[in-house]
Amino acid sequence: MPNNQNNYGQLEKFLTSLLLVDLGIFLLYLLFAGLGILVLKVITATAAILGAGFCLWILYKSKELRRPRALWLTCSFCSVFLLTVVSLICNFPAP
Repeated sequence: MPNNQNNYGQLEKFLTSLLLVDLGIFLLYLLFAGLGILVLKVITATAAILGAGFCLWILYKSKELRRPRALWLTCSFCSVFLLTVVSLICNFPAP
């Protein structure tokens, strides 16, 4: 039992650091979209979407996607994913 908790702790620490990186990329996307720099907007949007999707895939493969202890990670990565996609669809922010 303690080994499972330790494995989850390592996974949680790793995914938390990836969440912070993904959040930073999303904020850069918002900045570049607001400034109207199209190339960097596309690059950061792609990185934010792929990063969130990759982390959700990791949660799925580790069978933690729907467990209550990892629900905050699942919701946060889904939020970054959906916010980026909806922002691209609505073209917001625009210069």
